[in-house]
Amino acid sequence: MFRLLWTVDRRMILGVRVAADDPVLLFDSTCVMCSRLVLWIIRHESDQRLCFAALQSDVAVRELRGFGVTDIDFETMYVIEDGRCYTRSDAVAQVGRHLRWPWRAVSATTVAPVALRERLYRFVARNRYRLSGTRAVCAVPTPSVRRRFLT
Repeated sequence: MFRLLWTVDRRMILGVRVAADDPVLLFDSTCVMCSRLVLWIIRHESDQRLCFAALQSDVAVRELRGFGVTDIDFETMYVIEDGRCYTRSDAVAQVGRHLRWPWRAVSATTVAPVALRERLYRFVARNRYRLSGTRAVCAVPTPSVRRRFLT
């Protein structure tokens, strides 16, 4: 079971910058762990379709507002794909669908009980700054990757 906030045509939110079917991962860019995870995803992605945006950006605000989210939870990772907004452990599983094997197995986490997945996700999210620290600015991607970051 996944949390579905509601659907929206993303072309109305982002204009022509991103195709309506391109998935977008929204992440806490001040979190070192989250930023490193994005770089890891880029290296292990199978289809190079994921786009990325900082939760602190105007893009994230517009994207999430389209799903009725007005108070952004910075402990939550969001994935917007196929007109749906996935959150927390469901977002992790959605990202897994875009990874190469054996990392794609992450998408199978949806077979685990939701309560267990969410408990683990929340534990990591609450402790992410303690585990990896913070940074005042976003990491700057290389030019070849920069086109996938929405600003």
